Amino acid sequence: MTIKIIYFLLPFFCFIVPISTFGSTVCLLAIILLWLVTPDYQKKMRVFWQEPITRVFLIGILLSLGSLFYTEANTKEALDGLKDSLRLGSIGIFIYYFKFYASETLKKRCIQAFIFAMLITAVLGYLKYFFHLLPHKQGLTEAAVFKNHIKTSFFMTMAVYFMGHYLRAQPKNILLWIGIFFMSGYVLFLSEGRMGYIIFGVLALYYFWDMAKIRGMIGIASVLISVIVLSQCFSLKLYERMAYLPKDLTMFLVNQQVATSSLGSRLSFIDVSTRLIQEKSWFGWGVGGFRQAYKSRVPQENLQTDNPHNEFLRIGVEFGALGLAWFMYLIFTVHKKINQLPKGQQFLMRGIGLAFLIGCLANSWLMDFSEGMFIVVMLSLFLGKIHADNAINHCDHVQLASST
Repeated sequence: MTIKIIYFLLPFFCFIVPISTFGSTVCLLAIILLWLVTPDYQKKMRVFWQEPITRVFLIGILLSLGSLFYTEANTKEALDGLKDSLRLGSIGIFIYYFKFYASETLKKRCIQAFIFAMLITAVLGYLKYFFHLLPHKQGLTEAAVFKNHIKTSFFMTMAVYFMGHYLRAQPKNILLWIGIFFMSGYVLFLSEGRMGYIIFGVLALYYFWDMAKIRGMIGIASVLISVIVLSQCFSLKLYERMAYLPKDLTMFLVNQQVATSSLGSRLSFIDVSTRLIQEKSWFGWGVGGFRQAYKSRVPQENLQTDNPHNEFLRIGVEFGALGLAWFMYLIFTVHKKINQLPKGQQFLMRGIGLAFLIGCLANSWLMDFSEGMFIVVMLSLFLGKIHADNAINHCDHVQLASST
């Protein structure tokens, strides 16, 4: 019975993460509850203590707990920050299930469920953008449906990356070709997520480097340049977002409009955060303490923020050098574990890790629910139990919908 539930909950969680925070939360609580009420407690505890990645996240939880004694945050903000750390600690539960319950079929279903969620998002995004068939929600741009453009462009890019990897094993799969072009078009021509453009370009270069080294990179670079030229000719979203950069920079440097300048705001976050790290360089301002620390240096109400939109800066401000050392240790541990994977899975995980770290330069993705849980599930799926390369690589029945 437990296996049947797991075979439903884990793929459903992968499906719902890029679509609904509420649905993801409910599903996560169901997974945790199932873990609590089922036996094998010794085996469960061993996962938390013996798995290197799980230990790293436990250290992060201890850092958060310890900083409660000196945090500058109020009670609510401190508990919210602690909740973020505890949520990441659920990686031990996911690793337990992927290690002791997961088969090759379950892992494929999880990835396919994620791809299917993004396919639905892309279809609805096209309908919304071109035909205005969906209502416009506050906070969402023209083509965004479930999540904002930053999250959607990241998840859509990852779906394209997964499908591109499957294509290497099945180069004649027409459905994969259609899906890749369909979702790539969404990222490059409908979405306003500039981070999505960057991650898409980097992963494309990495993908073709892995396939054909210099020749592959030259080929895809030519394609990407052609896409940029095409956007210039037809004034598509890619062109609009690129053209906005000089204007955005002028608003900040010339007019000093920090609050209305996206680039200016981020430069301000970097400047203030760096000074905050220097003030409390070893242990930081405590869990959830960024907002209050930032407010003490930037009192203007219209310039306030609860995070610096940079994971390295957020960790540095809240946990100081100790926190940054922890983050570097996490990256090192993941990198070391990836080297133990079969070659095909190494390629997938390196792309996921590279995309996530690039995103962390302009977002606080460990703190953000959807992106944080995405990386938790992907680390658990690939690193929880090392399967043979054909577990993920040679999928004889890969479809755009989840398996039956």
